[in-house]
Amino acid sequence: MSMVSIVKCTLPSHCQLFQMERGADSRLPLAVDVGCGTGHQSTYGLKDYFTSVVGVDISHAMIQAANQENTIPNIKFV
Repeated sequence: MSMVSIVKCTLPSHCQLFQMERGADSRLPLAVDVGCGTGHQSTYGLKDYFTSVVGVDISHAMIQAANQENTIPNIKFV
């Protein structure tokens, strides 16, 4: 078992921390990283804990760079 911590922010000043135990082979279904940039800060760190990870950013250039670098099948950048 390992501990997973998830932070949910609806506004920068309104964040909640969720922690849960997970077994070695159990993954949560979906994570969305809003403001992901190229994905190096947090998107790639989520890949082992979620079946699917989606990185979203307002910058088309950041999404392009993230898609060019990404080799992980369960991560998508849009």
